[in-house]
Amino acid sequence: MVTIRRAGEADEQSMRNLFALCFSREMSHDEWYWKYVLSPWGTVAYVGCATRQSDAAEPDAIVSHFGGIRCAFEMHGKRLCAYQFCDVCTHPGYRGRIFGSKPPVMRSAETFYAEREMDFAFGFPSERHARLHCLVLESTYGKVALFRKEFSAKRYVASPMAGLNLLRLQEGWRGFFDGELDDLWMTNTLKPPLTISKGEAYLRWRYQGHPTKKYDVFAWRGLLRRTIRYLAITKMKGDELQVLDFFSTVGGKPIDSCRRVLALLESLARDRGAAALALWLNPGEPLAGLLSGHGYIATDGIPLALKALHPQIMDAGSFYGNYGYRMGDYDDS
Repeated sequence: MVTIRRAGEADEQSMRNLFALCFSREMSHDEWYWKYVLSPWGTVAYVGCATRQSDAAEPDAIVSHFGGIRCAFEMHGKRLCAYQFCDVCTHPGYRGRIFGSKPPVMRSAETFYAEREMDFAFGFPSERHARLHCLVLESTYGKVALFRKEFSAKRYVASPMAGLNLLRLQEGWRGFFDGELDDLWMTNTLKPPLTISKGEAYLRWRYQGHPTKKYDVFAWRGLLRRTIRYLAITKMKGDELQVLDFFSTVGGKPIDSCRRVLALLESLARDRGAAALALWLNPGEPLAGLLSGHGYIATDGIPLALKALHPQIMDAGSFYGNYGYRMGDYDDS
């Protein structure tokens, strides 16, 4: 028999053991603590516990896990509450129906959705879990759009637009003033219609505080007024520069800001010896429209799933049409 309950801190080691079995990599205590204790808006998990002896697991062992990171979203200035499901896994011995009942991870998900208040839930699941969500939980899923450009071996000449900005580049987290990252988010002129709310607490938790991954932050400031004009968070993966997120406080036409951001990102990539630049963008965003004319190739990325609990607030059309997802929105990026 498998019972479903909310997980607590006492379940940490059992959850990490299950994670290692299912994903073939260890989750450290620091990573677990960062995700399940330190997240700005809170994280919850529901687990399935085997309460009888079996060949698959010891009695009372955790055999399934369904986690959710609470996220504040903004849509056209309105605040929404969502959960990003994460670490969805099941012990191999419990992945089918047991005596006609649903797999425990699906029962965990049903309990999660029934007990947590939210406007919608979303996530970046594996192909298998994306299909299970659709079949069992009446969810929908698509694919994120991955834009990638490979640079030629020819000598790189920076775009004149990048040079005309008269900007000073700051690298690292130490140069930000108190409240400056909150101001950056409030004045971000490239804010998508639907987005996670990315103030200072979120950015520092997601990127600066991550215990196992290293991200680089770059801020371009004006020479006279030291305010941030543009900001990008990146990481190198092999010889590819991946753009986790980017922001601009420059007014005017959004397409002009997009051109400048693109020039700055490409210049940054080449300065750091990258052979390619990659980022996620919703195809409906202004910047996405520029990329095809600048040598970028769009391909399907990983699945993006939606559980629309209140269609009058968020349905599939509104979500996939408006969500300005970034590579950094995925907790395992």
